Amino acid sequence: MKIDSSGNNLNFGWRYGAHKEITSLAVESVSNLKKYKNILVEFAQKPDFDEKGFKGNNHFYYSPKVLRPRESFMDIIFRNNAGAKFAEHMYEFNRFVEKDKSKALEHAGRALHFLQDVTQPQHTERGTVYRKWRDLKLHKEFEEFAYQNQDAFIKNAKPSDIKLESDEIYELFNKSVSISENGKQVRKDNKNAWYEIAQTGISNAIQVTKIFCEYIASRL
Repeated sequence: MKIDSSGNNLNFGWRYGAHKEITSLAVESVSNLKKYKNILVEFAQKPDFDEKGFKGNNHFYYSPKVLRPRESFMDIIFRNNAGAKFAEHMYEFNRFVEKDKSKALEHAGRALHFLQDVTQPQHTERGTVYRKWRDLKLHKEFEEFAYQNQDAFIKNAKPSDIKLESDEIYELFNKSVSISENGKQVRKDNKNAWYEIAQTGISNAIQVTKIFCEYIASRL
């Protein structure tokens, strides 16, 4: 199924085309996932179209702090954030994996989308609604820059040091968040660093996608 992008100007994290290419690349490296490639690739893009939350707030994730517990802007019920969406779809994956593998893989693809989103540092940098609204132009500019150069970023990607050291897939999500939080951030006055920031983010997205796909394959 081809994703219809007409009327969609809200791409959160990486553009939906990056989700498509990164997922497709990773699935090809995991032999027993290849027959599910179309499902994973399609549903790794879908949340940009049908899980938008409030101005995309469920595509962001902030590590909770003692005095700042919210995990995204306007996340009053602690469910409108990328971590909650990732957990929700992984729960559904596990629920369906024994009885309906195609349905399970749909949820795996959706979970993967939110995992890939948090490799984009703007999606893990804490901010108020006002801050995120103020930085919306900057956010769009950076994602357009990454989109325009995504073929080069994917081609030049290098393995990151992200590894899954346990049998707990949520560890992978948390590590991805931590790396994004502690890496270089996108600023108006550091455009000379955008290439490095985007390359690092795409490299991390490819790495976590491969690890995620290997994890999913081991559960089938």
